[in-house]
Amino acid sequence: MNLPVNPTELLKEYFFKALLIQQSTKMIDENWGENISRSISNFIFTDPLNVAVQTDKDQVSFFNKLLGTSQDTIQWSMKKNSQCSLDITEKNKKEIIPDILSQIYCLLSVSLFENLVTLLKKLCSIEKNGTSFQIINEFYDKFKYELRLIDQNKVDKTATVLGIHNLRIFRNCITHANPSMEEVEKKFDEFNLKIKEKDKTYSKIHDLGELRRELLYYSFDPNRKRIFLSPKSFNNLLDFYSQIAYIAYLCYCNKFEHKVEIE
Repeated sequence: MNLPVNPTELLKEYFFKALLIQQSTKMIDENWGENISRSISNFIFTDPLNVAVQTDKDQVSFFNKLLGTSQDTIQWSMKKNSQCSLDITEKNKKEIIPDILSQIYCLLSVSLFENLVTLLKKLCSIEKNGTSFQIINEFYDKFKYELRLIDQNKVDKTATVLGIHNLRIFRNCITHANPSMEEVEKKFDEFNLKIKEKDKTYSKIHDLGELRRELLYYSFDPNRKRIFLSPKSFNNLLDFYSQIAYIAYLCYCNKFEHKVEIE
């Protein structure tokens, strides 16, 4: 049987991306900052509109020899201070450093979501562009029967597609720069209201019902009241994403009677 895609290759491609993300976390020094007594960092960037110009002949000659050039003038980029700084002290580092690490892990979790949606899109053979919301729902519509059978037999009985939508809400709040507890709650309420009202854009997933408020390895910082992700939680989240990717793979194999090659 000629299949539209090779599901095993797509899953391996997803797992390889997950492996790269997993390896990148090993480069993050979780002990960074422990020995800091005081550190002030200012963010500096290149001024895109201005350059410094040196016309003094002696200076120009010196730099031409140094750089191996033969210019009449020497130009170099001007720098601007963003007015954004990070001030770490003995008093605040126990609060600031975990928050910095959390933000890094949250951004990495966005890549996990994007890679999963790409996998779903390819398994559905969707060629046109669409939102993650549309792609998730299209995946459910195409593999509804296979998903129901798997959801009945898996350890966690939460509908897989609802779990993906749960992750989508967290991803959206992180990428839209408002990862507050209030914003996450608001998005859950908006989703469930659309389900209750049987909104047409939610028609493909009406039968799944409302979305449970599950953190799925995310948490909320008790002080800042925003999305928090620790190193251990990120590893668990990465594993959870991989489980969903494997379920999607099984759905495709079961629907098209393709041999399951990753067992």
